[in-house]
Amino acid sequence: MTLLASRGGEGLPPEFWELAPLVYQGDPMWIPEDAQRLQWSFSDQNPWFEKGRAWAFCVPAKARLAVFHHPEARIDGRPALYFGCFETMGDRDALSAVFSEVGRLSQELRIPEVYGPVDFSTFGRYRLRTHAPRGAVTFPGEPYNPRSYPGILRRLGWKRHMLYYTRELSKPQLTATLAMTKPNIGKLEAQGYRFVPLTQDLWLSQLPQLHQIVDEIFGENLGYTPLSWESFRALVGEKFIASSCPKTSVMAFGPQGDIAGFFVAYPHYGPLVVQGSGAEIVRIADLRYDTHFKRLQAMGDVPIIGKTIGVASRHRGKGLMSALGAWYGDRSFPTYSRCIGALARQGNGPLMVLSGWMFKERRYSLYKKRFFVPSSP
Repeated sequence: MTLLASRGGEGLPPEFWELAPLVYQGDPMWIPEDAQRLQWSFSDQNPWFEKGRAWAFCVPAKARLAVFHHPEARIDGRPALYFGCFETMGDRDALSAVFSEVGRLSQELRIPEVYGPVDFSTFGRYRLRTHAPRGAVTFPGEPYNPRSYPGILRRLGWKRHMLYYTRELSKPQLTATLAMTKPNIGKLEAQGYRFVPLTQDLWLSQLPQLHQIVDEIFGENLGYTPLSWESFRALVGEKFIASSCPKTSVMAFGPQGDIAGFFVAYPHYGPLVVQGSGAEIVRIADLRYDTHFKRLQAMGDVPIIGKTIGVASRHRGKGLMSALGAWYGDRSFPTYSRCIGALARQGNGPLMVLSGWMFKERRYSLYKKRFFVPSSP
């Protein structure tokens, strides 16, 4: 058995990106991996490597993964090591080979606990999908994997560290939610806050200010890693915002004119980007609201996905998050058939408000394994 190894910043062997199409051959709900983007992410062009390190391992046609270390990544106050880019055909020897490298690097770097799957950082793709209703169409950015993967990790000694949900609200549920949250918009406007439709031009014009406050907005997120301006612009620049819905996305400004918060929402582009789309498939990197929303409408009812929400620290505790959600929900109908709240962590504010309701629900997990017990100082 051959184990191929490479270091981040030096590119990837073709066997690494050739594996995923084998794993998902014939799966209509898989969103094809962008091999060009994957190659770029492991090249010296990726600004993540200014501080971060990565190692990629592959048993051709059988298993692959990568290990990521960034000196500023921490979970529960301790240095964090991640594994990600994980795919496997289920071969036990190949799995043992690639995961042995995870344990080796854990020992070598003296970081006992490893989390995953995480691709580079929690700003990127991470988690496994563990449950979804039959026929659920994958949306861009959603974790997607064979149903066997959670069991494979459990058998290798990995345990769930965190649970996440995607939940779909019916019209009656949305109406009940708006009755509770929509008054917050008027209350905040009376205090000098402004709620503005979040267009692509507005987002790009505010990108420098957003970079200045991104650490305080998301700094408490699990494993948050600060982003350089180059990384931030690459991750959430023009391509990030081009596919968002300018009618339901919103940016709030405080009484002094600073960014108070934002909510970015997207049409459910799944029918256009999954493998089952056939010859008409669209690459995620090419999605644009002004081009592809009409195609979705021609295919039938379109759900709207609320995916990224953030509130600056000095504006918290005033009901701004629920007001942003109310703006999004109030403008969803009749353009969209359903509202979907995506990838929320168990126990977060919005999910607590909706506890006790019945949803169409998808679940995801992040896993952890301790490879050694650190010696006492």
